[in-house]
Amino acid sequence: MDRIRRHVLATLLAAGTLAAAPDARALTLYSIDNYYDALVTIETSTGAVTQFSEIAGMYGTPRLAYLNGTIYALNPGGGCSGGCSQPYLQGVDPLTGASTGVWWLTDGGAPANCWYAEALTSDGSKLIAAVSRPYPDDVCGSQSKRLADLGTGGELTNVSGRVSESADFDHIAMAPSGQLHGIDAVSLNATTGVGRIYRVALPSTYDVVGDVILEPYEIIRGTTFTPDGQLWMLVGTGASDAPRRLLRVDPNSGATLESVTVQLPGYPQLVLHGLVYVPLDPTPTRTHTWGSLKSRYR
Repeated sequence: MDRIRRHVLATLLAAGTLAAAPDARALTLYSIDNYYDALVTIETSTGAVTQFSEIAGMYGTPRLAYLNGTIYALNPGGGCSGGCSQPYLQGVDPLTGASTGVWWLTDGGAPANCWYAEALTSDGSKLIAAVSRPYPDDVCGSQSKRLADLGTGGELTNVSGRVSESADFDHIAMAPSGQLHGIDAVSLNATTGVGRIYRVALPSTYDVVGDVILEPYEIIRGTTFTPDGQLWMLVGTGASDAPRRLLRVDPNSGATLESVTVQLPGYPQLVLHGLVYVPLDPTPTRTHTWGSLKSRYR
């Protein structure tokens, strides 16, 4: 009887009557295309990029996090006194791409002028940012060595001391286990690029997990965990900001487990920043056209 059942199942699969189980890692991630200020999705199994909405008021190089139905984009600000800017947070509806609001970051109710807010993640209940205070408290507008809670209205609270004097948190990502990871884009040159992964615990402890070895001139543009504990990184080129690859990385060693080419044929201007997993059906529900690109969605 078992032999007959196996034969019937094999026949149905061969005929296409039953579908094979999907790849458990075939997920959809979100990013921001800075060239057209548009929300995009990236398929982890193919690297295919889909654009479906412009975002009013979006610019810069945002970091992304998801919380309570909204994608939050953090624009870093920074700079030095006399030439600095105030970082801001922007909400984006993941189903439409519409902006849900813009909030300038504040510290104790005062504008967070000259703060540098370089990285963003969520623990499921709140946003967490990697920041630096204005000079001379911290290095002038280029490195984020502190962690802070970030309210959805832009309020910075519980700002830590320097978690590290050597690590710069270019990206942070919260694992489903609750372990916070920091990623430092250590170098960018013609020989190799390196992304160093840290496990972080407040108030001031961290340990090096390992290095993600990249190709020449590559740099990490976004990181996120998926619910199955997989760590994904969006990698681009430093010269043009063009995205190149989506990497699945071992969060315990930094080893690359999978590399997928990011692609949107016929669209060479693609410039992506930020990466986040959203637990929603990403399929857009309306037609959208801009530039020379025209796509119809169900």
